[in-house]
Amino acid sequence: MDKLSSTPAAANELLKTLRPVFKYAKERSLLPEDPSAKIRKLRYKHKSHHTWSQSERERFCLRHPEGSDARLAFDLFLFTGLRKCDVAELRPDQILEDEIRVLTKKTDVEVRLHIHDHLRAELARHDLLGPTILLTAYGTPFSVNGLGNKMKQWRREAGLPHCTSHGLRSAGATIAAENGAIVNELMSMYGWKNPATAMKYTTAADKKRLSRQASEKIVVDLPLGRPAITPTRPKQWEQNQELPTYVKNLITRLAHHGE
Repeated sequence: MDKLSSTPAAANELLKTLRPVFKYAKERSLLPEDPSAKIRKLRYKHKSHHTWSQSERERFCLRHPEGSDARLAFDLFLFTGLRKCDVAELRPDQILEDEIRVLTKKTDVEVRLHIHDHLRAELARHDLLGPTILLTAYGTPFSVNGLGNKMKQWRREAGLPHCTSHGLRSAGATIAAENGAIVNELMSMYGWKNPATAMKYTTAADKKRLSRQASEKIVVDLPLGRPAITPTRPKQWEQNQELPTYVKNLITRLAHHGE
């Protein structure tokens, strides 16, 4: 674990893999004790994916119009909320009349996804005759890494190298939460087992909504100020503001003196 301290996620994954092996060996007296029993997972701060903004989504769609493979991939990520590993293997026979059924690879949860109108229209623009919905230029299914590389190419073509496929999943969850989606709804769609993950989006949406409502309640009556005056000539002062007579006379004398 110490050697992998620079990559804590990989270290934790290794520990997760080895623990059942050591447990098996101890139960059958192949080892005197489980060497992983006293090892704790490394703590680290997860780096969140950038959530696509409205302008970024529009920019991608302008670069990759309806009917293109890039647009189909974009709609699948945004409107299903599936991870890259699930989108790469999504098959046409998983599309039913009004929903898509997927057993997610990461969480092993079956999700039944309503087909969004935008996604339904985009699916209708493609033949969908291959083994998977998304196909390479050779007509074969994408590997997970292959789809990731292709999405990276499409994003760069749209001038969005900082965006990621997972960021579209995050964008969909954010939009849903800001439009009133509750924790259970988000968990059902995105296949999350831990409510805390869904609460991250609903809490952020609540804060945004409550902040806006609070600012709208700052109701005050303020006196209207006089318009700003640029004193370039004496006559402008006289036309825009009432001045005492002695001040007007002084301004006039100074003006004549300057001439």
